[in-house]
Amino acid sequence: MTIGVLETVLLLGMALQAQIAPVDSGIDPQSFYVANFDGNRWMIVDVQPLSAADSKVRFIDVYRACGTFHVEENDYVLEGVSVQQLAAGADVCLSDEKVVAKTQAFKRKRQDTPPWWENVQGIEAQCGTKKVIHHLPVSALLHFETLQARAPRIASLWTLSQDIQQRLRVAGDQPEASRAVHATTLDRRLSEQAAIEIRNGDFDQALPEMPQDWRSDGHIRLSEVMPGPEEATGPLGNFGVVENAEHLELKGDPMFPYPQMALIAHIDGDVSIQIYIDAESGSVSKAVATFGHPILASSAVDAINKWKFSLPYSGANPLTVVVHYKVHCPPTIDTAVSTTELKDGRNKASKK
Repeated sequence: MTIGVLETVLLLGMALQAQIAPVDSGIDPQSFYVANFDGNRWMIVDVQPLSAADSKVRFIDVYRACGTFHVEENDYVLEGVSVQQLAAGADVCLSDEKVVAKTQAFKRKRQDTPPWWENVQGIEAQCGTKKVIHHLPVSALLHFETLQARAPRIASLWTLSQDIQQRLRVAGDQPEASRAVHATTLDRRLSEQAAIEIRNGDFDQALPEMPQDWRSDGHIRLSEVMPGPEEATGPLGNFGVVENAEHLELKGDPMFPYPQMALIAHIDGDVSIQIYIDAESGSVSKAVATFGHPILASSAVDAINKWKFSLPYSGANPLTVVVHYKVHCPPTIDTAVSTTELKDGRNKASKK
């Protein structure tokens, strides 16, 4: 076979392969995230490479609490599972224009707005030197089962985050596989970093917009209303929080109930308590407040008197701790309103 014939055969083979190869084949995502809103909260599943063979999956949960937005993050490291493997079943790097074109035939005829609890989601992926962004229509607007049967790699874009969660659940149920999965759950430092990223707009490209009834002052992006990291990761209630409690070797919860009287009066601040400990039993023999508002101090002393320390106790005795009291969730005072019809037909509301 001459060189010219060999080149011709190779070119024909390459052309035939190009005809049967899927669109955008050979392009795998280096990283990606899926962001969805289910009517109550946002969930971001962020997949990043740790090496060619390992990956990290961040689950970032954002929801309304205490009149603001709260952020929680849980991280998982998957050994032996790459970013490309996590996205292998979905055409993540297919352009959004092509995804839209391929789903046109599967649209339902109904034009009504989907129920508020339907999932709205988007995907952003780093594919080579380009970013690919998908804004996926609600699956209820499609003949989705037909789409799954005829274009499974397109349909998998809608189920990508659930598929990743299922992979982690399976790993957790199998002792041998779970050795390759390392979890870091509810680490406040991670949650604070996630709040900063959201506030900076790092996820704006794919993150669904604010629902209509949640918008205020024209804000449509979660990044526009996201509070600072301290507020976004603060307690989901009103508590007295003991400083450096993780170093005290306590048995029990170091978060104290907030005194109702102080809560209504919006009294907050720090309380310093000197604790005398029975080294043999680990019990508190005496607790004395040395600084702080009397209402808060009394509550802190009552709570600390119930503490138990791990044995053998060899720490400072007496031990001084500081309790931080801060109102995170302002109390709601319900007022009953009755309506009395007057002789002239007008209504007058009076508070009881």
